[in-house]
Amino acid sequence: DDNLPGLLDQSVERTDEELARRQTFERLQQCLDALPASLREPVVLAYVHGLSHEQVAARLGTSKATAGRAIRTGLERLQALLRREGIE
Repeated sequence: DDNLPGLLDQSVERTDEELARRQTFERLQQCLDALPASLREPVVLAYVHGLSHEQVAARLGTSKATAGRAIRTGLERLQALLRREGIE
């Protein structure tokens, strides 16, 4: 079949993309794990679970301002860790 080489190339490209995506996710998870729990938890609640700052504050038993600072600081540290890993 004349299409077989093209199909194989597309399959290899998809596999390479999936592998790269998986590796990026693993590196992201490692960077999240490297954050102290006091910063990791607010970031995960806000950006993984989609909670508002007010909901994060209620969940953590803090003020909205404190939750917002923890989220902002956590994101800044996460961004720095990701840059060191070559992820922008």
